[in-house]
Amino acid sequence: MKKLLTLFLVILLSCDLDDKIDEPTLKIRSVLEVSTTSEIKAKVYLEGVNGQAINGALVYILTPYNQMNLLDFDYDIGCYTAFLGSPITGTYSIAVESRAYKDLTREIDFVNLGEDLDFILIQDDSGHDALYGQDISLNGKLSITWDILNNISLYQVKVTKPDGTVYEVSTIENSVLLDNSVLDVKGNYSIQLLAQYIYGDPLFQSFDYYAVNELYSSRFYFEVN
Repeated sequence: MKKLLTLFLVILLSCDLDDKIDEPTLKIRSVLEVSTTSEIKAKVYLEGVNGQAINGALVYILTPYNQMNLLDFDYDIGCYTAFLGSPITGTYSIAVESRAYKDLTREIDFVNLGEDLDFILIQDDSGHDALYGQDISLNGKLSITWDILNNISLYQVKVTKPDGTVYEVSTIENSVLLDNSVLDVKGNYSIQLLAQYIYGDPLFQSFDYYAVNELYSSRFYFEVN
């Protein structure tokens, strides 16, 4: 009788262990991005083994200050969402708990870019600096320099011409030199700078997470004569 009882217990334990080993794994895709309200908006997409969205899991995120934020499932976009407050530099930890799937966690690094992004120099090759109210020379080259921000992945400079045409150039440096084809007509120009922090993969091919933060400078206007 004891042998039968022992065998029965072994079978039960083996079945329980097999269930845990065979427990399926969720597919997760996570996004952290700063919204128009200057808060981080989190999106977590969960897929089961059949490719269908999972809406019954417990999903929460811990900020770098260990503040816990529960995410609600948004049926309109098919993912879990929440606003996490103002950006904090550090690691955000995403946790998913489900009865039908293995629990999982992800960590995403994020950077607070601050509030200010200013130009230091907007000068043509004749030495005229638009920041001092000087007109820029027609058909001249334009040197543009701005504040250095840490952890920036990309800067984008946008120059809007008098006719509304927009010239764009991207760089990882904190300066660009525009050739003389940009300032090809007289009139009022404007210039604006965008700084981007990017972490992960927006296409979810190399990584299953993506974080982005953006900071715009004020739009600056100058005359070309």
